[in-house]
Order: sequence, then structure tokens, then C-alpha cells
Amino acid sequence: LMNLRLLFLLATCFMLSTVHDIQAQVERNAIYKIGIGHFNYTPKGENDNAGKVLKNITSSIIKGKNTTQLSDYADDVRASIAKGFGNVVRLQVIDGKTFQNEKLRDKNLLYTDGTIVSISATSNGPSLKERKRLKNSAFTPYTNVEATISVTVNVKNAYTGVMEDSRTFNASGSDTASEDKAVTEALSNLSGVIAGYFNARYPVNAAIIERGEIKKEKQKTVYIDLGTSLSAYKGQQFDVYSVKEIAGKEARIEIGRLKVEEVLGEELSLCKVTKGEKEIKTALDNGSTLVVTVRR
Repeated sequence: LMNLRLLFLLATCFMLSTVHDIQAQVERNAIYKIGIGHFNYTPKGENDNAGKVLKNITSSIIKGKNTTQLSDYADDVRASIAKGFGNVVRLQVIDGKTFQNEKLRDKNLLYTDGTIVSISATSNGPSLKERKRLKNSAFTPYTNVEATISVTVNVKNAYTGVMEDSRTFNASGSDTASEDKAVTEALSNLSGVIAGYFNARYPVNAAIIERGEIKKEKQKTVYIDLGTSLSAYKGQQFDVYSVKEIAGKEARIEIGRLKVEEVLGEELSLCKVTKGEKEIKTALDNGSTLVVTVRR
């Protein structure tokens, strides 16, 4: 009877510990819903007077350089911004109807809006002097098109209205002749820089939950509590930090790096220690607090 009670007690403790670990992992990597609002755009140069426009045209003919605003791409820029947020692991983009339903009850609901500062393309070709020199030549004058996009993105708490972040993102793309291809590349790069920034702002964290292989006093592999539920994948890299408290402040010291060798479940992956094998082993031996964060 005593043995049965002991087994029951151990099983209960194990279950409580597992539930606590899962809860901690969920809280550490909370998913935030975000609604995509309006990004206002007023093309530059709309109020230019005729004299200024004529001066710009003359200058572009002489220098072989011409910059135009591309207002037709405003909706594409808005879509690119939404795509960027959609590629942030810990953000879930929701539609307008869902946003309105969640607005009054979800205190962590986020909302983004902002301004499309500019969408422009600059064509760089030979100057007027060079074109005259090449007029009777078989050489075909070159043209290069560079597109640039600049947007200011605000992120607010939809429940309180408090601004949580505001930043201007710039992206560019180029092509040897096509304006459309240059803009397409710039749009792709814009999505990338937005996703990169907000993935770093809302990082995915993990914890080492089990040692793996140890060889010659070096930690070769470890298991972390991160898997398919947060889009872990083979080859994904993590930085490992030792956490200490200094004068009441949390200090993080980077001691190593991990790379996912195999995703084993929703909250489990096997990782190879690619840097700091001795340091990570020593930290685990000493029971130090370690934080594992996705490497950007």
C-alpha cells in the first residue's frame, strides 16, 4: 500500500511539473493577435508648381537621372506590410471583422497603422553629354532602375490605445531595365525587414530541458522545449545565454549556440551545440539559469 501511495505521489508530482513547464513555455512565447489598419499615402510632388516640374525634367535630361513617384503601387505596399507581419512567428494577423469582435475583450490585442512615406523609382542612364558622344556608336546606352520604399509603421495596444512601437522601414530593389521588377524586389525586401524586426522584438525563446551527448567534457547535444507548435525547423539556430542578477538587474551573457538537428514534436527538438560546448556543460553542471533565443 505504501509503495502504491509513493508511486501515486511521484506520478502526481511529475504531472504537475509537466503542466508547469508547458504553461511556462506558453507564457514565454505568447501569441499576439494583430489587426492591420490603414497606411495613408500622399505622393510627393503633388503640389509642385509647373516651374519646379520643368526644372526637374531639364535636370534629368542633362544628368541622365530621373526620379518618379509610383502611387499606383500603394496597395502593393500595404499588402507587403501585412505579409511582413504574417511572417512574424508570435504575431497572428486577423481580419477586420475578427478584430472588431476581439477589440473590447482582448487586453493584449495589437493594431498597426502608419504612413507610406514614399514609393519612388530612379532611372540612371548616361548623361546628355555622354549620349551625344555615343550617338554614332554601336554601343547601347545603359539604364538602371532603382526602386525605394519608405514606410512608418506604428504598433499600438488596441485595448488601451498605448503606442508600443513606431519605426520607419526602408527597402529598395533594382533591375537593369524594368521598373516593375525593381519595385517587386523592393516590396519583397520590405516584407523581410518588417518580419525581421518584429521577430526580434517578439523573440521565440526556449529552455534546455534535457542533456544529450557529452564527450570529453563537452556538451555535444541538448534537447529544447520548442517544436512544431512554434514553427521550429531543422537548421534553425539559437543563442544560449547565462542569466544572472547584478544589482537587481537581469544580465545576460552569451555562452554558446545551438542548431536544430531534428524536430521531435510540438514542443521538443534535438539540437547540436555548435559553439560553447564546454561553457554550456559547465552551466548545466552548476544549475545556472539559461535562456535560449532564436538567432537573427
